[in-house]
Amino acid sequence: MQIELFIDEYAQIINLPIGEIVYRIFFWYFGWLPIAIVFLYGALQLWIDYIENKWYAKQKFVLLAIDVPRNNEQSPKAVENLFSYLMGIHKNPNLIEQYWEGQFQLGFSFEIVGIDGYVQFLIRTPNNFRSNIETAVYSQYPDAEITEVSDYTTGTPSIFPDPEFDIWGAEYTFVGPEQLPIKCYREFEHNYGAPETVYKDSMANLMDLLSSLRPGEQCWFQLLINPIDNSWVKKTDEFMAGLIPKPPETLMNMPPHKKEQLEAAAIKKSKICFKAKSRVIYFTKKELMNKPKVVNGFNGYMRQFAQNNLNGFMPYKRSITKTDYFLAEYRVNIKKNNLMSAFKSRSSYRGGPTYLMSVEELATLWHFPIDAVIKAPLLQRAAAKKIEAPMTLPSIDSFRDNNQVESIFDKDHVIEENEVKPKERSPRDFVDFLEEEISKGDERIKVSNNEPPTNLPFV
Repeated sequence: MQIELFIDEYAQIINLPIGEIVYRIFFWYFGWLPIAIVFLYGALQLWIDYIENKWYAKQKFVLLAIDVPRNNEQSPKAVENLFSYLMGIHKNPNLIEQYWEGQFQLGFSFEIVGIDGYVQFLIRTPNNFRSNIETAVYSQYPDAEITEVSDYTTGTPSIFPDPEFDIWGAEYTFVGPEQLPIKCYREFEHNYGAPETVYKDSMANLMDLLSSLRPGEQCWFQLLINPIDNSWVKKTDEFMAGLIPKPPETLMNMPPHKKEQLEAAAIKKSKICFKAKSRVIYFTKKELMNKPKVVNGFNGYMRQFAQNNLNGFMPYKRSITKTDYFLAEYRVNIKKNNLMSAFKSRSSYRGGPTYLMSVEELATLWHFPIDAVIKAPLLQRAAAKKIEAPMTLPSIDSFRDNNQVESIFDKDHVIEENEVKPKERSPRDFVDFLEEEISKGDERIKVSNNEPPTNLPFV
C-alpha cells in the first residue's frame, strides 16, 4: 500500500513574496479557522442559555415572611451567622449537569417591603432550600415566626407607561473595587451615652422611611446573594499585591490610605463572601408619586455605608429610571420595564454586574432592627416569645407501663381514617397574612388612623 502526498503546491509558497505567503496562510488556507471558532463559541453559548432556562423553569420557589418578637436584642452578628450558614448550599455542577442538564447555582433574595407604611422582612428561596432558611433563622431567633406568603409583586404592572401607576427604581453597585469593604455595622458603634444606645442601628433610616409611606405607596428593597467558590481569593491576593510598593523596603512609607485599603482587603478576605446585587423600586399611583422623599431618602440610606478610602454604593447608571436628551421618555420606559421584570424574577444575571460582599457587609444591609435603638410601630412582629412546657408536666406517656418500651420508629404505622393527617404547607395570601399581623400588632400598640392596606398586590 502506497500513500502519495502532493505537496508541490505548498512547496511553491516558499518562492513567493513574503506578503503573498502571509495572505495565503492566514486568509486562503486557514482563514476559515477564526470564523469557525467564533461560530462554535456562539453556538455553545446559545445551547447553555437554552438548557439553563429550561432547567430553571422547573425550579420552584417560596416567599417566606419573617417576624421576630418585640424587644429584639440580637445584634447584626446573628444575621451574619445566618448568612454564613447558607454558604453550605454551594455546589459546583459537573460537566454533565452544567452542559447537558443546564444546572447552575441558585441563590436567595432577602427583601424588605414597605406597603402603606407597614414594613415586612421577607426571604425568597428555592423550595429545596426552605429547610436551610428555617434552620438558619430559628438557630439565631428561636422565637421567630416564618410564614409562607404569596408574592406581593404579582398583579403589579410589568409594562410601562401605565395609565395609573408609575415607578422609580435602580440597582446599586460598588464605587470602588469589590475587594474593598463598605462601612460595616461594627463601625456604627458610638461609645457614649447609655449602654443600649451605643449601637446606632444602620437600619433606622430605612425603617423610618418605609414607615412614613402613605396609603397607596410601596417601596421594595431586594438583596440578591449567590454562593460562590473560593476563586475570588486569588483575585483579592492579586489586588493586595498591587497595593504593596516595590521594593518592599518602602512598605513603611506607604500612604495612609493605601495601608488602610491593604488592611481592609485582608479582613474582608478572611470572611465568607457571596456574589451579591441590590435593587430598589418605588411603586405608587402617579398622583401620589413623591420622589424627593423616597428617592433621596433611600439614596441617603445606601450612602451611609460609604468610606471614601474604601468602598460604598452608588446607583448603577444604566439601570436607574432616569435619562436625558434624545428619546428620553422612550428610553426611560425601557429601563422601567427591564427593572421591573428583573425584580419580579429575582434575577441576579439581568441588569448590572454582581459584586463580592462578605457576610458582615450583607448583615449590615439586611438585619432585623434592634428595638432599643429603632422604634418602628408598623414593623410586623411575632405576637410573643415562645417558652417551652415545664419538664414535670404530666403526659400520656407517663401513664404507660414502666416496663413497656416502645420503639421510636414504628414501621407498621398506618394512618387510620379517623386520624388527623398532616396538612401540606401552602402559601398564605400576602393580604390576609399582613392583615392578621396588623391585628396582632393592634393588641400590642395603638396606632391612630391607620387601616390595613386595601390595594396590596396578591395572587
